[in-house]
Amino acid sequence: MRPFYLRSVCVIAMALIMLILSGCNEFRTNRVYVKAIGFDYRDGEYIIHAQVLDFSNEAKSESGTIANSKTPIWTGESRGKTLDEATDQLLNTSQERLDFSHVTSILMSPGALKKISRNDLSQLLAEYPEIRLNIWMYGTNLPIDEVFITKSFFNSSNTSSLLHSPETVYRQRSAIEPVYFFKLIREMDHPAMSDYVPEISIDKSTWKTDLKDSPKLDITGAHFFQNGKYKGRMSRDQLAGWPWMNPTMRQWDLNVRIGGKRFGTATFSRTKVKVRYRMNASNDPVFDVDIHAKAVMSFRQDKTPLKEVGQAAAKIIEAQIRTTFRNALDKQVDIYQFTEIYYRKNYRDWSKRTSAGNQFILTEDSLGGIRVKIDLQIPGKYKP
Repeated sequence: MRPFYLRSVCVIAMALIMLILSGCNEFRTNRVYVKAIGFDYRDGEYIIHAQVLDFSNEAKSESGTIANSKTPIWTGESRGKTLDEATDQLLNTSQERLDFSHVTSILMSPGALKKISRNDLSQLLAEYPEIRLNIWMYGTNLPIDEVFITKSFFNSSNTSSLLHSPETVYRQRSAIEPVYFFKLIREMDHPAMSDYVPEISIDKSTWKTDLKDSPKLDITGAHFFQNGKYKGRMSRDQLAGWPWMNPTMRQWDLNVRIGGKRFGTATFSRTKVKVRYRMNASNDPVFDVDIHAKAVMSFRQDKTPLKEVGQAAAKIIEAQIRTTFRNALDKQVDIYQFTEIYYRKNYRDWSKRTSAGNQFILTEDSLGGIRVKIDLQIPGKYKP
């Protein structure tokens, strides 16, 4: 009796499992999952965009049972004189409940970056508390829908694109660090800090599928705020000195050349940055920078001693840091957060000179000495 009883239980259990699994294929939750939100502001109207992904197809895409090119990406667009009006239209026309708990990125046009304040973003969180704070922030000069429908590689899930997972690309090439929503909200109105959102664009020529152009997302610059006010855009080339001043830099390549002489390519894995604050003879704040970097000659064009190559690389890095600082000054942006150091070290003097943060005081002379020390090795001897 016992073996028969056990067999009966097993048969019943298997039947129930098969019934449940077969039902899962037909079952759909009565919700539409929003994966990204876009904001625009034109002609006195707020425009809200939504990117919606079909997670049933996303799961099949990850398992390789469906081609990524056939995985649909749905987008929505609504308008209104206020953010509330625009949001209401989006909700009214959705055929099922919109769920914002899976949002991983927010994309904003230059018009929205100029118009939408920290309070507006906080209001969005208050109305939709399911939106998490650890989502990525971007700006773009392109139509938001065009960015939303740009797909990833191969049969990968569309959630693996640069729009939703920028950190993996940043580990390989640390040009412009991704920014979380909570960081932007926290620092946007800080009286002594600059803030930014990376600019996302579309590269339409680099990659191809069966010899046909395959557009892919690319980080091409950043949009900046100072004291919560939008200051403008800087391109990736204008920000060439930024990675050297960022201690979170993971990997960055430098083509080392002096004049017409090319030494090769050095790959930097990390930097240690120390900024010292002092007052000059005119009693103005000056900031001196010490940088210690490790690098490996990933490509070497001649047999020039590594010490000489390292000295050449140090001169290039110093020049890039100064050029980026000047580019930022043109927009009244404190790209290296020097004012925040002044704010912490001497609040009373900072408050007096800046009128409590309302006056931009940095000049080209505010950046003092720059000392760059590079530990440069060949690949066989490199230790990260």
